[in-house]
Parts: sequence; structure tokens; C-alpha cells
Amino acid sequence: MNHEIRYSVFTRVNAPASVVWEILRSPATYQTAWNAELVTRWVKGEPIGFSGIWEDQPYQDKGVILEIADERWVEFSYWSSFWEAPDIEGEYSVIRYEVEPIDTFSCELTIMQRGFRDDVHYQETVRLWNDTINIMKQLAEKSDLRSRISATFGGLAELIGALSHEAYNRTVTSKWTVGQLVEHVIMSNAGFRDFLTGNAAASTRDYDTHVPEIRALMSNQSVGLQAPEFLVPPAVTYDAGRHVGALQGIKDELLACTELDLTQICNGFDMPPFGVLTFFEWLTFAAFHTERHRQQVAARI
Repeated sequence: MNHEIRYSVFTRVNAPASVVWEILRSPATYQTAWNAELVTRWVKGEPIGFSGIWEDQPYQDKGVILEIADERWVEFSYWSSFWEAPDIEGEYSVIRYEVEPIDTFSCELTIMQRGFRDDVHYQETVRLWNDTINIMKQLAEKSDLRSRISATFGGLAELIGALSHEAYNRTVTSKWTVGQLVEHVIMSNAGFRDFLTGNAAASTRDYDTHVPEIRALMSNQSVGLQAPEFLVPPAVTYDAGRHVGALQGIKDELLACTELDLTQICNGFDMPPFGVLTFFEWLTFAAFHTERHRQQVAARI
């Protein structure tokens, strides 16, 4: 084992560090990435093991948790039965995961390995880690997106369900009523699956390019945004109960949409100032746009 050879790869993940931390410790992650059963308590000094079948060959890999700092990093030794090397201290690599927060909504994930047997082992491991970090990224982003959709639409439904009919339709100078705000949310998100898949194509760019800008724009309540004419709700009386049911249906549809290939691009509509968006970007927009209006409703109560 040559311990002077090292490799590292990093990526930005559009999910909080806490979510990424859960994903990298989840047995389901290694089942997806390595077809492996993970066994560990993620405690310093405790063993860690991976077993499964890779390319029709059973394997049993193992190591020990060397260092761990909650939601920041974990380092463990690693020996693989694939290496056909003696199970001695000098034949173990060291693997380290680091999670560094960028902001409230995102972080940087780094995977490092120190120690390789030869160039073939190095090249194979580089491919494995590049695939693994992308799987971790997408699993974390999907998990966070689903949580945001559930919390935002569920929270909005809970807020309006507690309002009287009068409060729901009370006019405010130069502003929409609460009923109009919710109708706008419903109009903006109805038929989302058909919208995404009706003009779908493989993307020629990173699927998350515009995500930070979308989140920043929708989270800034000090910036007034003008809805397009076709999404302006009419000034009529609305029924909160009907809206609660509609929000539940939209939430379920959006959650189902997270199971699609989120890297695809939707060519059906240009979103100023971004242009055409990927499935992941559109679902991010849906979650943060709705959260923007949920906060506006909360401020009225």
C-alpha cells in the first residue's frame, strides 16, 4: 500500500450540511452507490463494514472509525477483500468525508482517500468516488427538496385552515387578499407533472446552475415581484376549505415529481431572468416561491 498517493473530490450540494451528514451515514446510500450493506455505529473506535456483491463478486470490506465530528467530518480506515492483500495495518487506506456549510441552504462535500495499492486501484477508485459523491449529492438534494415541499405546503394549509371566511377574504390596500395569495400559489403549481414532462429533454448544462439565484430571489421579501398576467388571481371571494384540499393535491403531485429524472430540462417555458430550467430548478422554484407566499400569509395573521 502506497500511503503517499492521495485523491480528493468535492462538490457543492444544494442541501444543508445536516441533510448531507445524514445521507453520508445512511445505509441506504451505500446500498444505492455500492450495492453494499453498511454496518457501523459511527462512533470513534468502533468498526465499520461494507458487504455485498460487486460485478458478480461477493466482497467484505472493513475498517475502524478513526475520528468523527458531528455534521462536519468523519475519517475511517478501510481494507477491501478485493485487494487480495493481507489484513494488516499497513494495507489499510484512510477515507475522510468533510461537510462544510456554505449558507443556510447549501454546503460543500469533500471525499478524500489516502493510500492506494497501485495505479489500477487508483483509477478504479477515482471512478468509484466520482460516482459516489454525485449519488450522495443527488440523494441529499432530493431529500431536502421533499422536506421543503412537505413543510411549505403543509404549513400553508395549516395557516389558512385556521382563518375565518372574513379574514381569508379581507381586502388590504394595494395588496392581494390571503385568498388571492393562495389562489396564486395554486395557479402557479397546478398540473406540474404535465408541465415538466410535456417538453422534456436531456440537459446540456449542470442541472442545478440557477438554484442559488432562485432561492435568493424568492427568499428576499424586500424585493417586490410582479406576477405574469396569466397568474394574477381574480379579486373574488375564495373558500379556504377548497384551497386546503387543492394544496394537498399539489403537494402530493410535486412530491411525485421528485421521483423523475431531475437532471432533465423543461423546454416549455422561459423563466425570466433564467431562461429554461431543469426539473430540479423548477421544483426548487415551486418550493421557495410557495414559501415566499406562506410567509406573507403568516405576516397577515
